Amino acid sequence: MKKSVIILLVSAICAVAFAQEGPSKAMRDRIQAEKIAYITHELELTPDEAQVFWPVYNQFEKEQRESNKLVRDSQKALQQAIESGKSDSETKPLLDAWVAAKKAQKNFMVEHRAEFVKIIGEAKTAKLFMAEENFRNQQIRKIAGQNSEFDELFRKQKEEAGEMHRRLNQRNDH
Repeated sequence: MKKSVIILLVSAICAVAFAQEGPSKAMRDRIQAEKIAYITHELELTPDEAQVFWPVYNQFEKEQRESNKLVRDSQKALQQAIESGKSDSETKPLLDAWVAAKKAQKNFMVEHRAEFVKIIGEAKTAKLFMAEENFRNQQIRKIAGQNSEFDELFRKQKEEAGEMHRRLNQRNDH
């Protein structure tokens, strides 16, 4: 029964994914379907647990995406301020916003742990958090191994970070 529910769920999500427009939307949906199947398998959810768990998890993921977006947006604003040579008084609120967003992002799982524990218990909550980490790492390795552009992008980002570090050091030396 449990396997048939998983197969049905993954099949439905995949069907929706490929019906959507654009390769990036289809890819995101495919990855999401893989993640759902992976988490379901790792947690060994009973049908009753799954019925309560997935709506809470979906809300958790939505809030997590919003938190990640806030971090990216505040980081982008801070980066622009640094590159344009803004003063301390202009940079301070941007730095404060970025630090607050990073702090909220880091506390996100801690704040939601109790919700998951109520539904699936401590052991399965631990499995959930580890499954998310393992799945993310698995996807990163998959992308890196299949995409030669990934290596080039990573190299460019590393160079840009080094260049930014050099500019900051030069500015601090003066």
